[in-house]
Amino acid sequence: MESAKPVSPEEFLDAMFDSDEDQHALKDFLKQRQIVAKLAAIRVANGVTQADIAAHLDCGQSAVSKLESGVDAVVT
Repeated sequence: MESAKPVSPEEFLDAMFDSDEDQHALKDFLKQRQIVAKLAAIRVANGVTQADIAAHLDCGQSAVSKLESGVDAVVT
């Protein structure tokens, strides 16, 4: 039995979707999630709370929490 050749994440995503539009939408979503994860890590490393970020953004702490946890997937 022949073992499967490893594929890059990019090749994997390309194989998952028939539509270029769907591929681009998923790639955009994943990029947004990476950005949010990096911002959250920077926030934590600098001792900044979600409430501090919320005050600067003029929103509630729960909005920051939802964004960081992925519950609110819209990054605007």
